[in-house]
Amino acid sequence: MLLIGVNRSPYTRRVAITLAALGVAYEQRCLSGFGNRDEVRRHNPLGRIPALELDGGETLVDSGAIVDFLDERYGGERPTVPKAGTERRAVLRVAAIMTGACDKGLQAAYHRNHTPVEKLHQPWVDDCMVRVRSALLAVEELVDPAAP
Repeated sequence: MLLIGVNRSPYTRRVAITLAALGVAYEQRCLSGFGNRDEVRRHNPLGRIPALELDGGETLVDSGAIVDFLDERYGGERPTVPKAGTERRAVLRVAAIMTGACDKGLQAAYHRNHTPVEKLHQPWVDDCMVRVRSALLAVEELVDPAAP
């Protein structure tokens, strides 16, 4: 199994953590969607990371879809996302909020780092960061560290 992506990507890191939590052996090719666009596109036509190339040659894209596959294949009785019910919805809600927070943080960083200074729109960056903070506070309220 080959994980395509760099761990500074929160989405690639999510897959790497899931693989480790489930005890799945894998190799990683540290490719960036920016620095290695052509090679990343060979694995994902969108040019985005992560991608997970399975041993049989099939390639999965999008961290949510990859985690779902890993849980189905390797999660057994203890998948990272429960199979059904209230617990599943609770985990998916936290995952959606945190993925959205990552999206907004990355949008702010991309805008700040890839927009000419004279075109930088600081209110957009500020709004993205307000959303990130709001998401983090919401998740702190939702998650009980003592819960299973």
